[in-house]
Amino acid sequence: MTKYEKIKELLYEQAEEDTLSHAYIFESSDLSVAKKLADGLSRKIFSVSDLSQVTDYHLITKDMMKIDTIRKISSEVPIAPYKDKKVYVFEDASEFNIPTQNAFLKTLEEPPEYVIFILIIKNSSLLLDTIRSRCIKVFFDEEVAVVCEREDISTLVRKLFDILIEKDRLKMIDFIDEIKAKKEDASDIISEIMDTARNIILAKESIKLLPDANKQNRYIHDIVGKFGYYELLSVIDIAEVAWKKLDANANFNMTVETMLFNMMEANK
Repeated sequence: MTKYEKIKELLYEQAEEDTLSHAYIFESSDLSVAKKLADGLSRKIFSVSDLSQVTDYHLITKDMMKIDTIRKISSEVPIAPYKDKKVYVFEDASEFNIPTQNAFLKTLEEPPEYVIFILIIKNSSLLLDTIRSRCIKVFFDEEVAVVCEREDISTLVRKLFDILIEKDRLKMIDFIDEIKAKKEDASDIISEIMDTARNIILAKESIKLLPDANKQNRYIHDIVGKFGYYELLSVIDIAEVAWKKLDANANFNMTVETMLFNMMEANK
């Protein structure tokens, strides 16, 4: 089964069980692949073959990605759907400028339970951190899956979350040295930290993780009750700040130390 088929199977199952999250980022180098799944998932949600007849389905095309459109959506969202759900699909979220994203964030922060947003984009780093942290990110590219399957990185990240649970400062100091020794993998490690935090949030919402034998999934279910939403969102935000600093060639050692100690402070 390909990664696309796994994602499709998972989301379709969640649609049937009514356990979908309120917001997703579909990230792919091929927007047509993400758009295909967004269309299929929307048809699954509404149990129809033709979305053009569904009043509560809204496709936001590139030319519609303006602040006036977002304001219109914000005013419509509180109005109850005709049946059970409202779905908004943004076919290329890279068209969001900063003012438009800020306007959208107000709607994204506390949406009604019947609303589902799907943001399709090639590179989610173009979106504000505050938007990304409130969405479940779904990667479609196979090369991303390979990174996530590296057992050494998964083991290292599990160790970090164990330290955050234990709140052991001495163990964190030792852990910092381990991270420094893997400088060449820093980007992959930070990405895995963010993905793990997001998956814990997903598990807290009782959404089934990908049905594979990945140890990380079982680990997440074991620790899901150890973190609150605030702590997990803080971990994501702190990791993204560190990622941007490293991308801007900030001092590696200082950036890593600050990131990890800030995570510990956020999880007191």
